[in-house]
Amino acid sequence: MRERSERVTFESTGPTSSSLASLPRTGAAGKRLVGVLHGGRRRGPGVVCAHGFESTKESRKFVELAGLLEGEMAVLRFDFRGCGESPGGKFLEVPRRQEDLASAIRFLRDSGRVEATRIGLMGSSLGGYLSILAASRGDIGSLVTLASPARIPFLPDARRAIARVRCPIHLVHGTRDTVVPPSQGEELYRLAREPKELRMVDGADHQFSDDGHRARVVGWCAEWLRRDLGSLRSP
Repeated sequence: MRERSERVTFESTGPTSSSLASLPRTGAAGKRLVGVLHGGRRRGPGVVCAHGFESTKESRKFVELAGLLEGEMAVLRFDFRGCGESPGGKFLEVPRRQEDLASAIRFLRDSGRVEATRIGLMGSSLGGYLSILAASRGDIGSLVTLASPARIPFLPDARRAIARVRCPIHLVHGTRDTVVPPSQGEELYRLAREPKELRMVDGADHQFSDDGHRARVVGWCAEWLRRDLGSLRSP
């Protein structure tokens, strides 16, 4: 029997660090976020999926990942504010998206459907960058990024953040990515702690839009999350 998925809503609840607290309030905080929660009927592992700047929770990578992990762990894919079904301005500051991702992690952790220490992150492009920042603050069991930038001008440096991540790290990049150069994936890998892994997909673009490339990448992601989160247990 196929597990049911459900549409969920939760609030982006504002600053999660002193650096975010220093930002002026623009009225964007406290907005409703819309997501889809797959599985999680019994307490176990879970993963939060963070999409890229121009993408949404309907990214085929995330939908296919949820299918592969059906019956094994909860998968939460959600829209950042101003994207997909979540209200808000389209071009929100990156720090606001940090708030959104932190709120999504908190929602899944507090849902009663997962064990608090068995939550992983899978982020694509800007979502990968945000996932690195989130994982650097701890309490994450597995970090998977696809085509993540190592640095964005005038914003927190993911190169410094990834050096503080203590969970297993898995980086994937396409060799024909013209949006985020593959060298940025290599740079993140050099600075990351062990255990870590970098896989370059020959001929793949930024979105992994080729069906064969995407299927291979999503399969890797599912296997990594199974391995990393399956090895963790709450006290």
